[in-house]
Amino acid sequence: MLICDLRPGVRAVIDTIDAAPADEKRLREHGFDEGVEVELLHRAAFGADPVAVRVGNASVALRRSMAAHITVSIREGAELTPQAAE
Repeated sequence: MLICDLRPGVRAVIDTIDAAPADEKRLREHGFDEGVEVELLHRAAFGADPVAVRVGNASVALRRSMAAHITVSIREGAELTPQAAE
């Protein structure tokens, strides 16, 4: 599953990053790495940019074209965060 396909508030773990070397480096500099837990915070309406992702304690905005290079797995028992459940 791609990170941009998550529902807002759902946590997942990064499986792979499959991007051009410069893009992959940029993502890793922002904390995106295999095994790291992430949470989709927000998606723009109608498939527009950007998507907002929590990585560690940081919130990072990504273009969908960049987010399409990040595959994730939903953690077993992953729940909506309290903010998303409201």
